[in-house]
Amino acid sequence: MLTFVNERLVKKPPSRSQGQILSVEMRSHFRHMETVLNHHQSVLETASREISKEKAQMDYLFKKITEHDLAIYHIKNHLQL
Repeated sequence: MLTFVNERLVKKPPSRSQGQILSVEMRSHFRHMETVLNHHQSVLETASREISKEKAQMDYLFKKITEHDLAIYHIKNHLQL
């Protein structure tokens, strides 16, 4: 198909059909959704690692509390005798 561009006759590329336009839009949307999902996945993995670190710290502190409570219990019993 020929058309005028800036007063010159040029060959116009064939126009895309409605189906082609829709498929391009769908691929673009799919790529965008993949990017968003990858970002969310990395955020969740980071949060999971942080939670694991915090749980390990809490377990350590709970162990120390238990040790100290036991020591206090023994001291109280010793003082009562």
